[in-house]
Amino acid sequence: MALPVLNWRLLTPRTFSGSTINDLLNMLASMGQSTTYADNSPRVPGTNSAWTWNIDNANAVQPGVTTAIYGVPPINALNMGYIISGSTAASSPGGTYNTDTYNQNLLLLSMNKNSGTYTTWTNAAPFTTGQFSGMIRGTRITVITAGNSFYWYECEEAFIIICVLAGGSSVQTLMAGALVDPLSSAAANAETDGRLYSVLSSGSSTGLSTSFLSSTLTDTPFYSGTTNGDAHFFTFNVGAVSTTRNMRRMAAMTASNTFTLASGKPVLVPYQMNFQSTGQYAGQLRSMYVSKNGTTATAWNDNGTIYGYTLTGSATGSGEMLLFQY
Repeated sequence: MALPVLNWRLLTPRTFSGSTINDLLNMLASMGQSTTYADNSPRVPGTNSAWTWNIDNANAVQPGVTTAIYGVPPINALNMGYIISGSTAASSPGGTYNTDTYNQNLLLLSMNKNSGTYTTWTNAAPFTTGQFSGMIRGTRITVITAGNSFYWYECEEAFIIICVLAGGSSVQTLMAGALVDPLSSAAANAETDGRLYSVLSSGSSTGLSTSFLSSTLTDTPFYSGTTNGDAHFFTFNVGAVSTTRNMRRMAAMTASNTFTLASGKPVLVPYQMNFQSTGQYAGQLRSMYVSKNGTTATAWNDNGTIYGYTLTGSATGSGEMLLFQY
């Protein structure tokens, strides 16, 4: 049986004006702690779609400086904790990594299941209890450039951050949460709450392709690469500390300008995922749909009513589009 519908909301977009990864993390913290959404509707952390985010500025690598933010979703049966981190330190600050290795000035993304109290992201166990996914690289170093635009979307159980480089030359993204609905609550298919938990990113090597839904290259988080810095989509194995790669189920699930109904309305088709190592069905993305080609980080509306927001590899033209429902 399908999981509940998610309601995606847009935080007020920001243009980065700093010069360090610490500045960027502070800006993201400010976005994540906002009391209003982009449409000026109220936002109360811990309720509805609003996450709760805290700052880590006590890390020994750079004491007194923000090197991570850590957050929890409002619906959180497994006490999931998510960390966005990074440092200007040239040498590795420790911690556990998943495929990727540490590099200074790169955003890192990780999650923890059955979490106790947060300690710090450079510990092998960033929380006092639970299972840690290890960190992956979230974006390229070029996101730490003044003038870049950031769009943050959140729902009851997941979040999406999109960075558009100044001038639209590159689109990068990271996501985390209960993004995959296994369409089954059987013990072999889902965690005890019926969900699968994931982290995914466009990686540190390149930006999103305009054909990121169908590509089998390293420029799409929907086909997880195996090389350091590739795009990644990792999901916790059910009941375990280990993770596994996900991939798009079929290349036919791609957008195009003709992906419309006879009436002209865009088609909204659930996007299907496999486990990359076995080829077995993993589930479908939650309240996220393949639709006709479009431009990234825009609101899709009909006669003034917002129906969702977009992710594509293009900020200036048109590319394969994933729409997350309002």
